[in-house]
Amino acid sequence: MQNEAMLHLQRHCPSLRTSWLQLTGTGQHMAEVTNSAGQRHFLRLLSFVPGRMFALVQPHSAEVCLLTYFPFPRFLYAWSVC
Repeated sequence: MQNEAMLHLQRHCPSLRTSWLQLTGTGQHMAEVTNSAGQRHFLRLLSFVPGRMFALVQPHSAEVCLLTYFPFPRFLYAWSVC
């Protein structure tokens, strides 16, 4: 669901300065790797945005404060960044 949130921002707030989800070489949003112990891990690659960490920036912009609710197909998550 984190990928869906990032893709939502990419589609609806393209001017927002945040890391964007990058595609793998096969066109996927996540890559799966298996370590030497046989454990599976999922990886995603994000673009880099220079600057301060978001959690340390106060107050947040009005545009970001509008993102209080993010609708998923079957769920509605309330999250506050303001």
